[in-house]
Amino acid sequence: MQELERLRSSLQNAGFLIYESPENSDTIEWSGAVAGAALSDLSGLATREKFISCIHADDKDRYKEATTNLFQKGGRFRMEYRVMVDGNKILWVEDTASLSGDKETRRMVGCIRPIESHSMQGFAEGEYKYNANFIKGLSSAIEKAIQAGNLGCFLKISLNNLPTVISWYGKEIADKVIDDVANKIRELSKPGDYVGRIYIDQMGVILNGVTREDVQAFSKKFNDFMRNYQSPDIKDPVSVRASMGGVYFPTDATTTEEVLYRAYIALSYAKDPSATSFYCDYTEAESVQAKSKDQIGMMHYLRQAVHKDKLRLAFQPIVESKTGKVFAHECLLRIVGDDGKVSSAGMLMPIAEKMGFIDVVDQFVLEKVVWELKQHPDVSFTFNVSNMTTDNPKWLAMCTRLLTDPKIANRIIVEITETAAQRDLRQTAYFVATLQSMGCKVALDDFGAGYTSFRQLKSLSVDLVKIDGAFVIDLPDNSENLLFIKTLVDFNNGYGLKTIAESVESGEVAKVLMDLNIDYLQGYYFGRPEIKRNWMGET
Repeated sequence: MQELERLRSSLQNAGFLIYESPENSDTIEWSGAVAGAALSDLSGLATREKFISCIHADDKDRYKEATTNLFQKGGRFRMEYRVMVDGNKILWVEDTASLSGDKETRRMVGCIRPIESHSMQGFAEGEYKYNANFIKGLSSAIEKAIQAGNLGCFLKISLNNLPTVISWYGKEIADKVIDDVANKIRELSKPGDYVGRIYIDQMGVILNGVTREDVQAFSKKFNDFMRNYQSPDIKDPVSVRASMGGVYFPTDATTTEEVLYRAYIALSYAKDPSATSFYCDYTEAESVQAKSKDQIGMMHYLRQAVHKDKLRLAFQPIVESKTGKVFAHECLLRIVGDDGKVSSAGMLMPIAEKMGFIDVVDQFVLEKVVWELKQHPDVSFTFNVSNMTTDNPKWLAMCTRLLTDPKIANRIIVEITETAAQRDLRQTAYFVATLQSMGCKVALDDFGAGYTSFRQLKSLSVDLVKIDGAFVIDLPDNSENLLFIKTLVDFNNGYGLKTIAESVESGEVAKVLMDLNIDYLQGYYFGRPEIKRNWMGET
């Protein structure tokens, strides 16, 4: 213990800021970095959330990824990133962290030190600063393409998970990966083409005198290389994910500035989680941008609906299969237009997720549901939350604040999707357990639409399982779907789970499901979603 304290004291005297943060808490405890030192601003941040808010926007995601991997897999990480101190001053720091303690007391322990320079050459104040030779080469390539009347292409290649490689395998392995990637690019290029590293995790490639087919072939070969990447010099298998954005000159851009900017746009679309290919050129990105403008308009429509109080809950009954009595109502979001017409808000939810507005929507639904339950003590409600909400501590904190009365919490069923479970099974299981500890029930929605296994279903410990409607609609004529549902019901019964079948649109389907001992039924056959409260006899 004395040796540990001496080490801690030495690190503090050397200007290091030492921190500890428990796994099961958002708090951070700091020591070191005496007042007036470069890092003194950080020592006043009491939570990880506040600390992350001070990290430069371009570095936050890789910091979050490194800390998440540390808690999930153990080991250690060492990384460099920027923090904002003294109001708006950018400071580069090196952060080294590992896990300490047993399962009950596990915490992240690390030290941060300011660094004068960093390994990301050519980067300053948040902007890319390409070296003079690269800019000169790109300018010359554009000029020659214009004069010769041929086509050139600038490719911007990103190694998306390089921060993880650095964290888990170290800088030497990461440098080896980068060298291998650069060598492969040179192998695929022609004499006279330019290949250079423009950022710690990005390469720039200038291809001269090419056709679009040449670039597509280059893209395919490089993608094949990345998918099957192996190095005889690296003992452990290393998985590296890449994205590539391209812009043709002079057809899509005629100046160096245009080329760099449009390549940035193309790469950002290639890196988007919804992208179907690892490569995107600017022409494709433009069409995506047009779609994005439509989405922005729809997002504005949703925001206005929230601000003008135009959002409503519609209620669809879920009935007990044995008695026909209403077990609960699912709450579905609707928008009342200026003309009084009611429309579903479902198609807007993916856009709300993409544009960071889904937390507002899910908080609105929770507040409305709780209000309805307080007014109507004899009804129960189910409602969906976004995949992102399962990883949102603010939403759970809101639940804690609103659900202090067990008579309210006991009448709530929160529906999560298979996608949420696939994103992070451990986090989703924590989300489920937290809600259950408050008295709520949790249902896994649309089971069968994704890839959740029965084993994962058991691990989640949900209370109910909703069968995806695609397995229900044509049930009488589909023997495979019949077998799937029978197997699921047997499994659920074995583990004490209740089963809900949705999309029940006919008496014939309802009868088959009753014969299979489904617990609850939902669909147009029993009632459509309506804003009026049918349990009160409203018209």
